[in-house]
Amino acid sequence: MVLWIWVVISSDGAVMWCSDGASIFFSRPLNSNFQFFGQFKVMDVTGEAEMPVIDYWTGYVYKANPFNLYLMPAFIGMKYHPFVGRIANNFSPFAMVAAGPVIIMDVPEMGKFSYKMQNIETTYNGGFVIGAGIDFMMQPGRVVSLFMGYDHIRIGDVVDGRKHYGGTIFKFMIGRKFK
Repeated sequence: MVLWIWVVISSDGAVMWCSDGASIFFSRPLNSNFQFFGQFKVMDVTGEAEMPVIDYWTGYVYKANPFNLYLMPAFIGMKYHPFVGRIANNFSPFAMVAAGPVIIMDVPEMGKFSYKMQNIETTYNGGFVIGAGIDFMMQPGRVVSLFMGYDHIRIGDVVDGRKHYGGTIFKFMIGRKFK
């Protein structure tokens, strides 16, 4: 299990903060330089105009211009570590390419909870990620990873006014390896 924080900058320059999410990943070494990699992640996309507002009279925090969109990519691919055995210490630069299906859940922004749950629009499409990063290995079996790349998630139909929710992605991941 990996917890992560990232910023996505879409192709039209708009910044979307994906402030929370969770990811589960696995990797299997194929040889000393290549790893088979898989990842399932859940991303809560925050809209460009959405912001928290505090009602100082009641202390209640609510969203102005709410935007409820969840992206759930399940990617598999390859990680290539070109400098294995050539760099001392506990870090390993890598390049990664992964692709797979994406589940898009568009939840209505207004209404009661029961209304929202009954009216979720679900779309399925594909996507990919390509980029580079650094894995920092720590004891016992802990991993810290920095990654920068391009996340391409094409929606197909227009969802909340856009057909494309990909862009440049920066990820900071903290995890633990299980044997």
